Amino acid sequence: MTITEGELESIREAQELYMPQRIIIRRKAYVGDAGFTPETVSIDVPARLIPGFGRWTEVADRYAGITPIRVTVPWNQELEAGMTVVDEEGRTYEVRDVIAPSSYQTAKQALTDKIN
Repeated sequence: MTITEGELESIREAQELYMPQRIIIRRKAYVGDAGFTPETVSIDVPARLIPGFGRWTEVADRYAGITPIRVTVPWNQELEAGMTVVDEEGRTYEVRDVIAPSSYQTAKQALTDKIN
């Protein structure tokens, strides 16, 4: 079974109604000897942030809690591993992985870790 481009666009528009939050997406831009600086990719992006299950990792003989968050954005939004997402309250999440698209992609999901 195949769907038309019009049907697919209708599904995408309906799905965006379930993305009530707004985020900023940034990437690290290389600026020569100064190292890296954040570069804004997109602002006011519709999104849905859903908490995952926390886990603990050992870092330098201490345990650090990591709060994984699943971020859903529109299907055509640029989002890659290494980028950061900033929510409406100013919390920052680092994208660890983007879930591979299906043949009829209607949204893009990424797995992120809260970093502050």
